[in-house]
Amino acid sequence: MTRDTFDRFSTPYRGRFGDNDTAPIGSNDSACFNLTNIDVVIHHGTEKALLVSIDGMESRAQWLPRSAIDIEHKPGFVTATKRNGQIIQCAHAMIVIPVNLAKEKGLI
Repeated sequence: MTRDTFDRFSTPYRGRFGDNDTAPIGSNDSACFNLTNIDVVIHHGTEKALLVSIDGMESRAQWLPRSAIDIEHKPGFVTATKRNGQIIQCAHAMIVIPVNLAKEKGLI
């Protein structure tokens, strides 16, 4: 693609689907700027959601929809506690999650 001076000084495209073309860079309205990374313990998972906690206690775990998060699994396992007090080994991961969802679920 050939670019000229007009292209360099025109308003940049700011929307994945064309719905936010004129938003300035760093706009707080944009969902991509309201994300955070959190290390979590994965207690259980289905194809639509994950049961995660930040401290390994299943009694404090929250269900998160897979559609709202990105998951990067880490190698190995961590020690976690089930609701009945049993000590188990669970997978752990780093998730990218919207800040408002993390606050709503008590993860931050």
